[in-house]
Amino acid sequence: TGVLSVARYFMMRPELAAQKQLLFKGILSVMAGAVCITKHDWFIGAFPLLTVLYAIAMLILAAAKLQKMADMKRLQSPHWYMPGISALMAAVLGAVILINPFGAVAAVWTFAAISLIAEAIVEIIAIAI
Repeated sequence: TGVLSVARYFMMRPELAAQKQLLFKGILSVMAGAVCITKHDWFIGAFPLLTVLYAIAMLILAAAKLQKMADMKRLQSPHWYMPGISALMAAVLGAVILINPFGAVAAVWTFAAISLIAEAIVEIIAIAI
C-alpha cells in the first residue's frame, strides 16, 4: 500500500494531501518493505518480536480504519462500510497473532498476506468509487 499512498498523495487536492501525509506514509511503507526484502536474514531472526509488534500495529490500524468508517458514515458517503471491512480484517488478524504468536506462524503469515492483499483491493475499489 506504500506505492498506492504515494499515488493518492499526488491525486488529492493539495490541502487534503497535506493533512493526510500520504507521501510520508507511502515512502515509509516502501522503505520498510525494501528492508524486509533485502535484509530478510535479520527479519527471520527477529521474527518472534516482529510478530507481536505486527499484531499491535494491525490493531492500531483497525482502530484508525474504524475512525475513517465513522467519518464517512457521518459525511453520508455511500461506501462508508468499505473501511469497516478492512478494519474487521485487520482486527481479526491482529487478535489471532496476539492470541497465539508462536504457533502456526506460517499459517498466520499466509493469512496476513491474503488479508493485506484483500485490504489493498478494498482500498483501490474505495478510491475508484
